[in-house]
Amino acid sequence: MITKQIIFSQYSRERLLKFQTETTLYEEKGKRYTKKRALNSEGVTHVKSMYENYILLNEQCKNVKACKAILQKNEIIFEYINGNTLENLLIKAIINNNEREFFRIIDQYVQLVRGLGTESINNFKSNKEFIEIFGIQFEQEKVEVLEISNIDLIFSNIIIDDNGEFYIIDYEWVFNFKVPILFVIYRSLYYFYLENNYYIEKLKLCFDEILAYVKISKSDKILFDKMEQNFQNYVYGEKKKYGTPSAYFKKAKSVEDLEGSIEDLKQRLQQKDEQIRQRDEQIRQRDEQIRQRDEQIRQRDEQINNIYNLRGWKVLCGYYRFINKVKKK
Repeated sequence: MITKQIIFSQYSRERLLKFQTETTLYEEKGKRYTKKRALNSEGVTHVKSMYENYILLNEQCKNVKACKAILQKNEIIFEYINGNTLENLLIKAIINNNEREFFRIIDQYVQLVRGLGTESINNFKSNKEFIEIFGIQFEQEKVEVLEISNIDLIFSNIIIDDNGEFYIIDYEWVFNFKVPILFVIYRSLYYFYLENNYYIEKLKLCFDEILAYVKISKSDKILFDKMEQNFQNYVYGEKKKYGTPSAYFKKAKSVEDLEGSIEDLKQRLQQKDEQIRQRDEQIRQRDEQIRQRDEQIRQRDEQINNIYNLRGWKVLCGYYRFINKVKKK
């Protein structure tokens, strides 16, 4: 009997009931698969919509492939793609201190997103579905939008296989209405920065510099940040009733707050390093004092030994021993 070997499972129980899912990576007959299923009856529609999203994207995608999926008994099963995620490639570029390669991958990503069916609109106005999910009335002139919007095109959801083919491996959050393409790009950079800012700082780049490179302005960033916060409320609920109790929640921080916290942490670490340096110097000075004292003792012992070994000293000691014997008689 052939059995499935579960490699790992993760659960999204903190979401609203209709979005709660289990994701399982397993192996069967020597091949790996990823499976998503609803954790309750309310989530079945959401899981089925992922398969519908796959059909939509499969028709839309030209320069990238949608990872093959099948729907079985209210579960969606994806083929497993071997390769490197764009996230891993970006981190590798940073570790190698290769800023040129880092931005080359960013360029490659932007071109990939723009190849997913974009449209330029002179006067963009958000529709009812947009407002329901992103919580704002969006109006802007000359906006490039995705006609079918996979907003979760983060770097970890795009894989380059061994043949150099690009694959999208997740289509849980695909909407059949227009969304500005810069918002999708912003989300990718935002989550990459949150999860990898330690690596990014090795290139001495700040988040605003990276956004400016892809033509996202400061006003865009403020707007997209609000959209993202409202989207999180759409998925998790404003009160986060299925997640950690509110007493354990910390207020979500903006990128500016995070950058401020990082800078503050760096200053505190520098202060700690200086304290450690001063302590090490004190220890070094103490060790030097001990070394000098030991050297003085060694020199004194050497002088004493030299005196003991002098012929005159030996004669004098013999003389005193003779006198002592005479006195005793």
